[in-house]
Amino acid sequence: MREMRTPERWALGLACALGVLAVLVSIPAIGEWLFHGFFVQDADEVIRSWYGRCSLQNPNIIPYSHLSMPGWTAILAVGENLGRLVGLPFTLPGRLVSVVSAWLVLRSAAAFVRTVGGDERAALAVVLLIGLSPGFVLMSITVYPEVTLLALIVLGLRLLSESRHVAAALVVGWAPLIRWEGALIVALFAAALTIRAWRAAPGARLALGLLLVPYGGYLAVAAARWGNPFTPLAWRTTKFMGAWRLWNPDVPPGRFWEAVTHLATLYSPVVL
Repeated sequence: MREMRTPERWALGLACALGVLAVLVSIPAIGEWLFHGFFVQDADEVIRSWYGRCSLQNPNIIPYSHLSMPGWTAILAVGENLGRLVGLPFTLPGRLVSVVSAWLVLRSAAAFVRTVGGDERAALAVVLLIGLSPGFVLMSITVYPEVTLLALIVLGLRLLSESRHVAAALVVGWAPLIRWEGALIVALFAAALTIRAWRAAPGARLALGLLLVPYGGYLAVAAARWGNPFTPLAWRTTKFMGAWRLWNPDVPPGRFWEAVTHLATLYSPVVL
């Protein structure tokens, strides 16, 4: 049996540690004690998980959830309902999905570094910089979909760097259904695949078509169901549901640099 390389061992070890933390914070009393009620065990996480659990009774929750894109709500629907059958604590299934995604991010990052010419030290450095980032650690034990989106992106980059165009498209195509920013990622990958198709790279043309299938299929179903493919999305961007909107008039410009400072501190290892 082939021995696991050092970066992969660190990736697995960090993911196991995150898994332990995810179990602990899914127990409200422990989560509150560890983080004093901030960021984890917050209302958004509980509501996301509750939407997932209730989706079997009301399937319209999946496309209309104002907190998550339909793909993430569907994942939580499967996780929470399976978790209820085996007695897992509420919110834990979503947290475990994030932990698995974190492991995939670290493994894919190490493989990507090797593919583009880095050695084992560079691969290990990337695993540690990402895996020990405060922002990555916190997001990896939550019910938020950011780390799962990151897993799709990094795995897609790895596959693209290995010229596995079809596999990259099959992975990245799901990004817009996990978080809305995934549409921007799909656009960037589409541009890269277009250039490779123009250069007659094997599989690039087929990959370009497959890249648009998941989100295009969802929009087609939404159009057939509600007459307008963007009806569920419009629900998320109303005045009352769209508090996250860019240039929201309720968020004063003076908060901009404060936000930049906090983000730079939280994600500083990743920035480096």
